[in-house]
Amino acid sequence: MTPIPTLSARLATITREFANTPSLLTAKINSQLNGMAGYKDLTPEARKDLENSLSYTARLWCETLLTGEGLSQDTRRTLKEIGCRRVHQGVPLQSLMRGFSLGVREIWSGYLELARDDDALSKELLLQISGYMFDFFDDIAEEVVQAYLEEQIQKVRWREHLHQRLYHFLLHSPQDTEGFEDTLSALGLDASTPRVALALELPLRPVQPLQREDEFDRMTLQVARHLKIPVKELIRVWYRDRLVIWLPGIKGETLTQCDQRLSDSAASLPALLPSLRGIGIGLLNQGIAGWIGTAEEAIKAIDLFPFDGAKARVRRYSTVLIEDSVRSHDNTLRYLMSLIEQLSHEPELLLTLETFFSSGRHRAQTAKTLGIHPNTLNYRTGRIENLLGADLNDINWVSRLDTALKLRRHSISKGQER
Repeated sequence: MTPIPTLSARLATITREFANTPSLLTAKINSQLNGMAGYKDLTPEARKDLENSLSYTARLWCETLLTGEGLSQDTRRTLKEIGCRRVHQGVPLQSLMRGFSLGVREIWSGYLELARDDDALSKELLLQISGYMFDFFDDIAEEVVQAYLEEQIQKVRWREHLHQRLYHFLLHSPQDTEGFEDTLSALGLDASTPRVALALELPLRPVQPLQREDEFDRMTLQVARHLKIPVKELIRVWYRDRLVIWLPGIKGETLTQCDQRLSDSAASLPALLPSLRGIGIGLLNQGIAGWIGTAEEAIKAIDLFPFDGAKARVRRYSTVLIEDSVRSHDNTLRYLMSLIEQLSHEPELLLTLETFFSSGRHRAQTAKTLGIHPNTLNYRTGRIENLLGADLNDINWVSRLDTALKLRRHSISKGQER
C-alpha cells in the first residue's frame, strides 16, 4: 500500500476542517445514495445508520492523513460491523460497491473544489494524495465487502435452518403452535397473516437433491415475480409429491376475493413454467392448522379431479369443496353413488344425464349433442325422474345429481390411473 503522505500546512488545515465537519464531504454522498436503488427504500433507522457510517468513514480518512497512522484492529472491526449491518438492511452488494465508488469520487471532488485556485495545493493532491486515497478506500471497501459476504453466507445458512424448523413443525409437529410462531418471527414473517397455498404438479425427474432444490427455488422466484410478492414472503416445501408454496393474503381481503384473485393470476403461470402440469389453490387460512389445511386443500383440488389433456390448468378447492365434504361422510357418499347405480343399468340414461349437466341443463343443446329428437330427450329425462323420484327443475336435486356425477368421474379417472 502507498505510504501515508505528509500534509502541507494548507492541506492539513482543510483536512482538519473536514474532520470536524464531515457533512462537508458526506452531505452530497448521502443525498445521492438515498435516491439510489438498494438504498432508497431503507427504513428511517437504516438511513440514520448510513449517514453515521458515511461520517465515520470521512473522519477516518481525515484522521489517517492528519495522524499518519493506518487502520487499527478496532477500526477494522467497526468497518466489518458496517458491512454486516448492510446485509440485514437489505442493501444489495452491487449497491454497496456503487456507494464506495460514489463516495471516493465525491470526497476527491470536495478537495479539488478547494484547490481550484491554488496550484500548489492541486499539485499536492494529484501527486501525493491521489495514489494513497485510492489505496486507502480500497482497503476500507475490502474490509466492509468481505464482512458483508461472510454475513450473507451466515444469514443464508440461518434462514435455511429456520426453514427446516418450519417444515418440521408443519409436517411432523403441527401441535407446536409456539415453535411455529417463533420460527416465523425469526424469519421476519407475521404469524397472524393469513396464508393460502398453491400446489404445483410437476413431472418427477431422476435428479440429484441439490438440483431439485435449485429448480424449486427457481420456480418459487418465478411465482413471486409473477404475483408481485417479495420472494422472502413465500414459504415452500415438497409435500405429497407436490411443490407447495404458501402465499400471504392481502390485508382486508375476504376469502372469496383472495380465491378469485389467485385464480386469475395463476392462470398465466403455466406459460411461464412450461413443465407445470397443473395448479391447485387452497382456501385462505391462518395459524399452523390453517397452513396445513390450505395445503391439503390445494392438493385435493388436483387429486379429486385430475387434469385431462396435456394443457396445464388451475383448479380451486372452492370448486370441489362440496364433493370433498361428501367423500368424508360415508352415508352421504353411499346415497349419492346409489343414485348413479340406479341409472347404470340403462347406459343411455346415464349418458343423457351427463350431457344434460355438461350442456348447462339446456334441453335443445343436450338433444343436439346427443343427436336425438327433443321428444326422445324428454322421454329419457322423464325416465330418470321416475327411477330416482327426482325433479330436474329442483335446485336441490340438481345439486345432488351434479355432485354424484362428479364423484363418478373422479372414480373412473382414478381407476384409469391404476
